[in-house]
Parts: sequence; structure tokens; C-alpha cells
Amino acid sequence: MKKLLLFITTTLFITMFAVNSFALEAEVDIHGFISQGYLKTSDYNFFGNTEEGTAQFNEIGLNISTEFTDELRVGAQIFSKDFGSYGDNEVIVDWAFADYRAADWAGVRAGKIKTPHGLYNETRDVDMLRTSVLLPQSVYSEVLRDVNMSMHGVGFYGEFDMASAGSLSYQIIGGTQDVEGDTTSQAMYIMGLSSTSYTTDLQGDEIDVDKKYVVGLVWDTPLDGLRFGFTYDNTELSIKGTVLNTLPTLIPAGSTISADINKLQNIVISLEYTIDDFQIFGEYKRTDKEFDYTITSSGGTLLKQARVEDDTYGWYVGTSYRINDLLVIGAYYSETKGAEEDTTGVTIDPEHRTYLKDTCVSTKFDITDNIIVKLEGHYIQGTEILSAFDQETDNTWSKDEWGMFACKFTYSF
Repeated sequence: MKKLLLFITTTLFITMFAVNSFALEAEVDIHGFISQGYLKTSDYNFFGNTEEGTAQFNEIGLNISTEFTDELRVGAQIFSKDFGSYGDNEVIVDWAFADYRAADWAGVRAGKIKTPHGLYNETRDVDMLRTSVLLPQSVYSEVLRDVNMSMHGVGFYGEFDMASAGSLSYQIIGGTQDVEGDTTSQAMYIMGLSSTSYTTDLQGDEIDVDKKYVVGLVWDTPLDGLRFGFTYDNTELSIKGTVLNTLPTLIPAGSTISADINKLQNIVISLEYTIDDFQIFGEYKRTDKEFDYTITSSGGTLLKQARVEDDTYGWYVGTSYRINDLLVIGAYYSETKGAEEDTTGVTIDPEHRTYLKDTCVSTKFDITDNIIVKLEGHYIQGTEILSAFDQETDNTWSKDEWGMFACKFTYSF
């Protein structure tokens, strides 16, 4: 009920803002979307009780923007999401910023700013723009959506016309971040605690971001429809969590793990080519982590202190084709390879907990200009992305292959 009241109150605030803007004769754009989906998996749970099938898969967003002058624009979006065990329909301010563009090549934004991460992060909520229900998890992890989506700070952006060489757009953003959502899942994922137990070994108590900076480049080549992208980001943060169950290294329950992460770096290289109704695309992501951590007992005794340096990578290739005004079909292959040892130095076993290979086939039905329906199937090898917390107590990680069906209805305005 509190979340519903918060959503209604925020909506009324945005409406009053729109009325006042109209009184000032400023043109106001109000848009939003609501989606409801269904997920069903075999053998494993994917963020919730998906083995039984779940409708805990929905999103609601409402955004408003207005231009006070030709150069000055302001806007904001509130967002609510339920994704099984993640999100729980918490209403958040997804982004909110003021934007001043003095020239095509020179603009500045301040506030809570959407961040580039590959080609599609800034538009990941715009369901109409893609064929698939889920973006490839090798680059666009649902666990880390809030980490990658936006940040508080100042950003500079613009576009350079390079004549016969095409055009180059850029973004440079610096600032900090409030991490929303499921702190436990994000803390475990960032720290590399890929436990093979049946319940989570770590309760995420806090994630504090000290600073973050992002650079994004997109080159629209002279060949119509072909573009390349490059994004780089680095985050310095600290994580604190409580051990719930005794770890394999005999770290007792009740101990505290604290990590000072001075390097959480992502590099994404992207390609997209669109010709008429056909599109091909692919991206490669590398993540490098360096951090020091300490483990202390519930009584304050130092149990372990160490430094971790590891890297993971992911990539995917995909395609889509519009058959007619109603139907678009698409497919992608996505692969992720994680570390072979967790933060405590324990070898991750079985091996399929360290990788994910996802073959996906999707269909999108454009019922009207505002309503779409999507159907999607996944054949997956590996379990790297799965949380131990979501699995049944009798699950022994015995299978390295599993499947997933997803469908989604979206209305936008």
C-alpha cells in the first residue's frame, strides 16, 4: 500500500508540474509504459520461483519533460519493477536532470543522469525498440540494472559532423550513485561470491559508491545504418555484508565481510547494422575488478584479509527481421565467462557455475502503435547468472542445461 501511495503521490506531483508548465506556455511531454510478463524455466529458478511459472515480472514507468527554451530542457522518470526476487515494485526516481545544449557539439546535463553502457542501456526500458523480452545478460545483467542505469552527477555531451567520415557523438559523465534494488544480489555478484550452497551466504548490508565516471562514444559511419559504439566506466565503492551460513573456508556465520573496491571497470565495444527491415548487432564486454577485503568475526576478531584481482567477459551476436507490420522475429547467442574462484579463494564447483551460454529466439507482435506482445524461448548452458538464494533446497546443481520461456505484454503512451 505504501508503494502504491508513493506512486500516486509522485504522479500527482508530475501532473501539477505539467499544469504549471502549461501555465508558463511551455510544451510538456508526458509518456509512460506498463508491462506484464510471465516467466517459466526448467530445472532452475531465474530470479524467483520461475520453475513453477511466475507472473512476478512487471514494469511501470512515467516520465515528463519540457523545454523552457530552445537550449534548456528538464525531465524526470519514476520507475517501478518486479522481477521475481528482485525489485519488489519499489518506486524509484529512475532519472531526473536538467539539460542545456549550447551547440550541436556542446551540451551539459546535471542531476540523476542515464548512463551509456553499450548501445542499448539508455533505452532498455523502451520495450517497443527491441524484439527480445530480455536483453542479452552477458552485457545487460538484470541483477546490475540499477548499478548501470543512472548516476548522480554532471555530464557533457555533443555530436561532431565529420563530413564524409560520418558523425561522432560523445558523453563524459562524472559523479556518484545511490544503488537501489536488491543489495544482497548485487553485493554477491560484484564480490564474486558464487556460492554453491542452497541459500545465500551473504546478506548485503550496504553498498556505498564513492565516485563513478563514464565515457561513451558512438560513430555513425558513412555507410547508412552502420554504427560502432564504445563505452568505458569505472566505479569506486565499498560493500559491507554479513555471512549467514558458514562458508566452505570455515568462516563462521555472523562474520562481516567488508570490501573496498577501487576498480570496478567495464569496457563495452558495440556494432549495429540496419538495412531496411533487417538488423544485425553484437557487443563485447570486459569487466575488471580490484579490491581489498577483510573478514571479521562477530566479536571483532580479524579472520582474513586479502586482495582480489579478477576479470570476466561476455559477448553476444544477434539479428532481427521485420516480416510485416505485425510481426518481427529475432534471435541472439550470448555467452558469459566468470571467475573460477570466489572471493574467499574457493574453487567454484561445478564448473558450469562459472559460465552461461544462451541461445534465444524471439517474436514481437505490434498489435497497435501502443500495444505489443512478445514471445521468447531460451536454451541455456551454464548457471553463472543464477543466484543460489533462488534455488530449491534439494537442488544439487546437477544439470548444466536448462530452458526458459518468457512472454510480455506492454502498453506505452
